[in-house]
Amino acid sequence: MSDAWITAAFGVFGTLAGGGLTAFVSIRQIRHQQEAQERAQVRAMGGEHHQRRLERRRDAYVAYLVAANEARRAFVALRGALQAEHFDEALLRAAIDAFPQAVQSLRPSSMTVMLEGPASVADTARSFTQVFVQIWEYVEPSLINADTSAREEFLHRAAETLTALTKAERAFIAAAQSVLDDDGTAPRPDV
Repeated sequence: MSDAWITAAFGVFGTLAGGGLTAFVSIRQIRHQQEAQERAQVRAMGGEHHQRRLERRRDAYVAYLVAANEARRAFVALRGALQAEHFDEALLRAAIDAFPQAVQSLRPSSMTVMLEGPASVADTARSFTQVFVQIWEYVEPSLINADTSAREEFLHRAAETLTALTKAERAFIAAAQSVLDDDGTAPRPDV
């Protein structure tokens, strides 16, 4: 009888040990699955964060381009007022007053682009804005009373400036498109 008890005890012990081992393996598998799910959720959240950041950047870049377009229009209107066949002092005065306001309205969107980044886009926005600031520095109310040679000098500088504006705008757009085309899988050292 003692052999039967020993056999039974080993059977019970084996069953308990097998059950314990099965439970241990099952718990490890469940933990592994939970950790894998958590890692997947973190990756998904990272992708969502990246997508939200791209959307914020896109909005900032568009707002900046809209403000830059308004400043360009104000500059072109000023240039047009100076090129008019018949000098209209009121039109010129309005154009001279409108340009600094347009440049001032460009600054907040420029700052937003610089905050949203990355550095490559912020640098091109800074350069683009600087062209407008340089124009502002040589736009003076004295143009109203200026002689023909001073107006011609302004128009000559204006033609050069339009070329600089176009180059700066293209550089900004190329940098912005490069950032917005990123699908989030490439390394981004300057983000």
